[in-house]
Amino acid sequence: SNIIISFYGTGNLQALLRVSMISLLSILLQIGIHATLGWNTKEVDERLSNRLEHVKPGEYKRASELIERSVYGDIELKPHEMRTLQVFLKKVRDSVRDGKNRKVKIMLRYEWIYRKPEKNR
Repeated sequence: SNIIISFYGTGNLQALLRVSMISLLSILLQIGIHATLGWNTKEVDERLSNRLEHVKPGEYKRASELIERSVYGDIELKPHEMRTLQVFLKKVRDSVRDGKNRKVKIMLRYEWIYRKPEKNR
């Protein structure tokens, strides 16, 4: 069965934000931008906006702040903030999907079934 995740569904928003965060960070890694939530946000924002034509300066920083506030601060985001995240993720996916990197295109197409298992520490 297919699982459809909606930003406006009744599911656990914290879990949804974590999935969104993992998806975003894995996309960035695939295009050569190493990022961690809350770390070097300004630098990552600049690199991302320079690399992807549809992403404007400040958008990654805003999305990162929203995810951090919700995940680390346990604060529920408002509908317009969820929409901001949704639009940003779509811009990143669409920009990368339109690029020439075949590996990234395959990852985006099948990301819902492909997740690297976390290493046991």
